[in-house]
Amino acid sequence: MPRARHPLFYVLIALSLVTLGSLVTACPPSSSAPLNNEEAREALDEATFSTQGAALTDDTIEISTHFTIGAAVEDAAEELAVFVRSQIPCSTVTREGSTLTVDYGTLEDLCVYRNRTFAGIHVVTLSRNEPGMVEVAHSWQDFTDGKLTVNGAATVTWDAEARTRHVAHDLVWTGGERTMEGSGDRTQSLIDEAAGLAGGVQIDGARQWVTERGTWSLDIDTVQVRGEDPVPQAGTYTLTNPEGKVLTMTFTRIDEDTIEVVVEGTRVPRTFRVKRAGQVTEA
Repeated sequence: MPRARHPLFYVLIALSLVTLGSLVTACPPSSSAPLNNEEAREALDEATFSTQGAALTDDTIEISTHFTIGAAVEDAAEELAVFVRSQIPCSTVTREGSTLTVDYGTLEDLCVYRNRTFAGIHVVTLSRNEPGMVEVAHSWQDFTDGKLTVNGAATVTWDAEARTRHVAHDLVWTGGERTMEGSGDRTQSLIDEAAGLAGGVQIDGARQWVTERGTWSLDIDTVQVRGEDPVPQAGTYTLTNPEGKVLTMTFTRIDEDTIEVVVEGTRVPRTFRVKRAGQVTEA
C-alpha cells in the first residue's frame, strides 16, 4: 500500500497567507474562541513541519514491504535484503536473523532513492510474518535528506482479514534550528479494492507533537487520498493547538477535476476549489 503523500498543508499555507489578514477584523469575537491571524499561521506552520517529519520515513517503510507473506521471518528478511540492494545499490545492507540494517552512509556519499539523497541508518525487523498478520518494526538513526533529520521508531502491521495497514510511530525530527518530538497512530485501507492502489487510500488516525509552547494534535478522519490529486478528495483534518483552539480542513470532491476545501476555525470560514492541475480559487 503506498504512502499517502500530498502537498495538503503547502497548498493551504499558500492560501491562508493571502487571505488570513482579513479574518481578524471580519466580525466580532465569538464564544468559540476562533484562531486569530497569527495563531492560524502558526497552526499551519506546525502542521507542515509535523507532516514533513513523518513523511521523511515513508519511503523507507514502503520499500520494506517487498517480501513473501507467510514465509519464515529469516527467509522473508533475506528476500527483502535482496530487493533493497537492487533498488538502493548505493546503500550497505546487512542481515542478522530477521533484522535488516540499511546504511545510507553520509550525505557526501550521494546515496539517492526516488530522486532524494538520504543518509543515516534504517533498521528493519520482521517480527511476525503469518498469512493473516504481518508485523514489521522500524527504527531510524540520524536518518536525513539534508533538510530534516529523524531519530525514532515505528511499528507497521498488516491485517489480512480487515484489509488494513496500521502504522504507529514515535519520532524526533530536526530541521534548521527546530526540533519536534511526536507520535502517531494511523490506519490505511484501499478506497476501492477492485481498483487496487490506483483507486487511492483512506486514512484514519491521529498525530501528536510537542513544542516549547505545548502539545499539538491532528485528528485524521476518513481522509481519502489519490496520487493524481493535489489534496485529499474526502475527509477532515482537525488541528488543535496547545490552548485548545481548533482549525479544521474538510475535503469534498465536486467533480473528477475539482475538490472543495473548507477551512474553519478562524472568524470567517474560507472555501477553496482546487483543480487537479493545482489551480486554486476561492469559492
